[in-house]
Amino acid sequence: MEIEINNTIDLSYLEATFSGNKEIINKVLQSFMKNTPELLIELNDRAINNDWENVKMIAHKIKSSFNTIGAKRIGDILLKIELASNDSDSSNVLLLISEANSLSESVFEEIKEKLSE
Repeated sequence: MEIEINNTIDLSYLEATFSGNKEIINKVLQSFMKNTPELLIELNDRAINNDWENVKMIAHKIKSSFNTIGAKRIGDILLKIELASNDSDSSNVLLLISEANSLSESVFEEIKEKLSE
């Protein structure tokens, strides 16, 4: 029996999509780990520079990535970032990005654990 400690991700969508094929799921998770941290940094940089079009684009892109791995809470925050960037609401966007960054750390740790199984 597998016990979920962090429970920040839910891989059921990937498991259903790839019929439980661990090799493919691991490749998806590896790709997520390779690309997402850099995109979060870029998201923050673009927000600091008031580049709202790119903030919206990056938030949309990584929202899909987080939702795919079942990290719905961060996906919801990224949706809020996407919507707030329409209003150029820098203080709200920066707070939301900080929250997403904080939560993403536990997601990254959980993925590292999954990949080492």
